[in-house]
Amino acid sequence: MNIMLRRALREYNGLRHQLDKNLLGENGHRVAEELKKFNRGEPCWIAKEKAETSRQARIELISTQVPILHTAEDSKTIFQWLDHWKQFCKDFKLKEEVDFEAAKEKALTRPKGFDWVIYTPSGLTSREVLDRLCSPQFTVSESVSVQSYSLERQPDKARLILCRPNIEPDNDWRVSANKMVATATPFLDCRECYILEGFYYSLTKKHLNIRGWTRCPRSRASKRKVADVSWYETSEKFCANYDGPDNDDPHGGGRETVILIP
Repeated sequence: MNIMLRRALREYNGLRHQLDKNLLGENGHRVAEELKKFNRGEPCWIAKEKAETSRQARIELISTQVPILHTAEDSKTIFQWLDHWKQFCKDFKLKEEVDFEAAKEKALTRPKGFDWVIYTPSGLTSREVLDRLCSPQFTVSESVSVQSYSLERQPDKARLILCRPNIEPDNDWRVSANKMVATATPFLDCRECYILEGFYYSLTKKHLNIRGWTRCPRSRASKRKVADVSWYETSEKFCANYDGPDNDDPHGGGRETVILIP
């Protein structure tokens, strides 16, 4: 075997070893997704410098939770969701602890852009959400026990929580969990994301987080495990996974929240 071929094989083996290591690592499912894009000839691993510059330019402009007056015409989506929540509670035997009709009037003075509503009954755990609301409708994959993650809001009382109407995470919050936590902005936690997925599927028979994933920045199982959620099209399953706290991949991000009924 000549020297040039030997060198080429050595370099190839090194690359293959590194790829195997990355695929088996903490963010292996992300590496796999980017590898598929590469194999299809699509753009992958967007340059962090470029993404970081654009995100930092936006971060000063976001989190404008100033209530404004909406008309009933502007509120068709949130009214539809509030109506469906009443039926969802009946279908899935959830405690109906808020007045969904009265909430419509309160929703008329919500901040601009927050048109989706998530109802969180008191005492409902993350484990129960996956078992009762998600698993009966679609396949669920759980990387670590969902009960091990902390929550942004304790399930001590019922709440109505608003977020923006996005299939993917908020464009303005495509930053790492640590950068989100460094702000005072509230985000959906893992329990609320599981509820949102179960509700959204019951309403539309479609899924969220198909091209990206939602990070739940304050839902942490340990220092290196930040809860995230996504719908994995290839395997047709909802993934209750985790992410690294410093991961700045722009495919992931947070969902900012407004508390309609605290």
